Amino acid sequence: MSSQVVISPVDITLLQENIIETAFGVGVWGINTSLVFLTMYTLIMRDITVSKSRPVLLVVIFCMYIGDCVSEIVYLLSFIATIKNLGEPPLPPVAPGTQFICVTIFTGINFLLSDGVVCWRAWILYPQNKAARGLLVFCMVGSVRSTAQKLLPIFILDGRKGGRPSTVFWYCLLNLGSFTVYSGDSPNIVRLLKIISMLSGVAIMGPFAAEIFECVLPQLSCIYLSTVILVSLQKSFTMNAVISGQLGLIEVEPYIIDVAAQPSGSGFDTNAPQIGLEGFPVGIQLPKKLLMWKLKATIFL
Repeated sequence: MSSQVVISPVDITLLQENIIETAFGVGVWGINTSLVFLTMYTLIMRDITVSKSRPVLLVVIFCMYIGDCVSEIVYLLSFIATIKNLGEPPLPPVAPGTQFICVTIFTGINFLLSDGVVCWRAWILYPQNKAARGLLVFCMVGSVRSTAQKLLPIFILDGRKGGRPSTVFWYCLLNLGSFTVYSGDSPNIVRLLKIISMLSGVAIMGPFAAEIFECVLPQLSCIYLSTVILVSLQKSFTMNAVISGQLGLIEVEPYIIDVAAQPSGSGFDTNAPQIGLEGFPVGIQLPKKLLMWKLKATIFL
């Protein structure tokens, strides 16, 4: 006799939400996959050895994509487990420790890598703007601090072997602002960094919207980085074409030497044989270094 599964309205609602979440996650992951492979193909076909940054970007975006795939697999396993256990108590698709590593750690590392590359590019775009560079440093410090807040207590000390030191380290990190008061430093910077970390949370939205955002969020950093790389490569290609055209068209105006107009005692020997230069166009080709500074000031690829 086959067993019957009773599905309550709550189970139906949860199943609908899981289907929507998975659809959003898989759709964004598909966009991410297309952009990543397009970026990798473009980097390789545009002669990856031209710039030292291109191999680094290729490795970074590949590592980020691996982390995004791992996170998406966890969400897909969760969706499959929900369907299999419909009408029964939910069971975790993977071990809690494995899920934490796949989702939290990979996502944090991806955000840090993405912020680092974007700040690096913006740093090169503004070589003389100290205010912009200071803001970039501030944003990068906030990103490092937010990632360290999640990952350092895990990597420094294992909770099973040193629970007390890990707890003390965690407490000191979260209360860094209060400790700086006693050392004479202003805690305003620390408070601003905490605000940046808090804004990355999703608790301000509803539960369902927060779950959708959590499912899509791991893919956004790699999508943003791929878009930045593709735009920079296109700008590099366009700038190279413009500079090549300028180098091929540069000409010097014709020199017209008026011997009679030279003042006496100027060292100009009027009795020497003269070479007729009037109306003779002198065309030269300047080295690329005279114009490449424009390219380096606007792009880093």
